[in-house]
Amino acid sequence: MAPVSVRVCRAPPRLCELARGTLVADGTEQVVVEHRGAARVVGYVDLHNMEEGDSVVIRQYVRLRPDGPFEKYAEERYDGPQPAPVVYVKPKECGHGVRVTIQQVAGAPKSFDYCFLKEG
Repeated sequence: MAPVSVRVCRAPPRLCELARGTLVADGTEQVVVEHRGAARVVGYVDLHNMEEGDSVVIRQYVRLRPDGPFEKYAEERYDGPQPAPVVYVKPKECGHGVRVTIQQVAGAPKSFDYCFLKEG
């Protein structure tokens, strides 16, 4: 049996701020954060401004090839006031790119704070 090679990481992963700000919804699908290249991306979107009648869709995309398009990986819809308004966008690892978008599909336009980090 061949020996198994194990890589041990001694230093903790380095997190760098990738994007932070406030996005004002305009009814279209808007890019919150996009990173091209290898990375692990994680972040938060704050939906505390949502009221009855508001609906928001958060979509996540990845690129599978360096010259390829962003392909949808996940989509979540949020309706009305949120009991836990800060949405955690789970870590996405991809060698060629990650994109997160938001679209307010119902209600008066709201603003959404966000913060995304990348590891690496």
